[in-house]
Amino acid sequence: MTIAESRLRILSVPFRCILPGCAALLVQAILAPVILCTVSMPVLGQAPSGDGMLDAADIYAPQRVIDVSIEIAPEHWLALCNQTRDLLRAIGSSSDEKVFRYFPADVTIDGRKIANVGVRKKGFLGSLDSVRPSLKIKFDEFQSQQVASGFDRLTLNNNKQDPSRICQFFAYQFFNRSGQVASRCNLAKVTVNGNFLGIYSNVESVAEPFLKARFGDGSGALYEGTTTDLTPGNVDRLEAKNKAARHQEVGQLAEWFDSDEIPMAQVEQLLDIEAFVRFWASESLLGFWDGYTQNQNNYFIYQVPQTKKLRFIPWGLDSAFMEAIPLPQLKTVNKSVYANSVLANRLYRNPRMQKLYLDSMRQLLAEHWREEAMLAEVDQLAARVREHGGAEHADFDRRVNEIKAFLRGRRATIEKELASGHVEIPHGVRRPISSERIGSASGTFATEWHERTPSEPSEKGTVELRVELNGEVVEFSRLGVIAEPSQDRNAKESDGTLPPTVAFHGIRKSDEKQWLLVVSTNNSSFRPADQPAQVGGLIIEGNPLWFFAKMMLGGGNWNELILASGTVKFDEAAREPGASVRGRLQVELGRFSGGDHLPVR
Repeated sequence: MTIAESRLRILSVPFRCILPGCAALLVQAILAPVILCTVSMPVLGQAPSGDGMLDAADIYAPQRVIDVSIEIAPEHWLALCNQTRDLLRAIGSSSDEKVFRYFPADVTIDGRKIANVGVRKKGFLGSLDSVRPSLKIKFDEFQSQQVASGFDRLTLNNNKQDPSRICQFFAYQFFNRSGQVASRCNLAKVTVNGNFLGIYSNVESVAEPFLKARFGDGSGALYEGTTTDLTPGNVDRLEAKNKAARHQEVGQLAEWFDSDEIPMAQVEQLLDIEAFVRFWASESLLGFWDGYTQNQNNYFIYQVPQTKKLRFIPWGLDSAFMEAIPLPQLKTVNKSVYANSVLANRLYRNPRMQKLYLDSMRQLLAEHWREEAMLAEVDQLAARVREHGGAEHADFDRRVNEIKAFLRGRRATIEKELASGHVEIPHGVRRPISSERIGSASGTFATEWHERTPSEPSEKGTVELRVELNGEVVEFSRLGVIAEPSQDRNAKESDGTLPPTVAFHGIRKSDEKQWLLVVSTNNSSFRPADQPAQVGGLIIEGNPLWFFAKMMLGGGNWNELILASGTVKFDEAAREPGASVRGRLQVELGRFSGGDHLPVR
């Protein structure tokens, strides 16, 4: 088999299977229900007057579609869109590093103009997009101004992983309507410099105004959890969101859950057990596989000042309502008990906690799972998205139908598993996914833009590349380079184009095996520039088709994947066939660790 014949769809297939769902789609660039009391179509609420204060009850009213228009200097917008994360650093260390900066802008919300606000990109991995980014708008970033009551910023999620645009709204509503603490959410029409970006989710930020409204006091320690868990060695990766968050209380919980015998009396003094169990059962019932209990991802923890107890708060719910978990490493033998995280897995093995969990699941089904009302609401939401121009995604109808099928069948699925009175969890806690650096690759390259992969890509272009792995220099008997669109049709950016890639194809001298390094950037960064463009990708050693076949069939180890993350400075770059593409590559290399299950304790 030639190298060309083994050219793989490299930009999304592997990472959908190893990274958290909120993570799966960024890596494409380098390579997430509610029962309403009525089923009638709600009437849109009134927008605030021109000089009046914006009010949280109105801005987050569930029946509304708010209008958000941003005016920002074009060069600032371009810089904002092109910002991204270093994959190795994002997965491998503390979440405290700030990778996105605020840019000055003016924003008009339902006719109320607010000048000199801060706007930045947001998202961990999966929601990142260089054309239609998720956004954070902070009113007082550059000047003190009281323009809103009950909130001080907007969080606008692009729903990149949800073609229906309704999952977040529906899932947050379920948490709220079932009496839990969760953000309010509705839909927003977002326009930047006159360009309509589509329908976003307007999600209430988990910040001091939210905490004060829900708990009466917003001064407690607040943490955000992204691809990490409350285990020794990982708890420090919880992002401290305020000055009160110093990791003492979450560190203590991690120590207790790492012991052979969990001191439940002490745990119940620090963790609001009943609230956590209800949160846990809701994630399972909603099929939210990318949350804390199944994927150790997308959650907040708040220590309520009055009780000193820790409360879990859901976040990033665009991967809810999925009957089939898309990541092989997260698939379970049952769907009624998500139990990869340390708190869920170890609490379930306590008979009293197991009974509390199963009783909570039965109560949610009996009191809050009203299929007919929920199905009617999905139809209403889908119609609302269509009405406001948000059904542009090719998979919109497919995803809406998937959500409806999930709602129709979820009760039977859960009740079948609960029928025996006991659901078995055969594995222990999953080690959180992390990464470790193992080498680097750097050098210069010159090639042409190809719309299709040449028959022998290792013979194309000129390249001087130094690759070091595990302290040894990798030498090649043949090495070529090509520039081409991503080979994965699912890797399209929001404007419908496939991201550009630079692929280094070679034959390793030590064993004459195929070797492939592919890095990708976004379309707007693929141009000559003084500043280097952020790129990411991976290395495959050996036949890539065979490698990924093993992965997808469950016979391979994703920890064998070598990640690449760094920059390319393009001296020439254009997407016309035959156009010159020249530049300098500088990337760090690393491997995934974690993702496996520890023995049952």
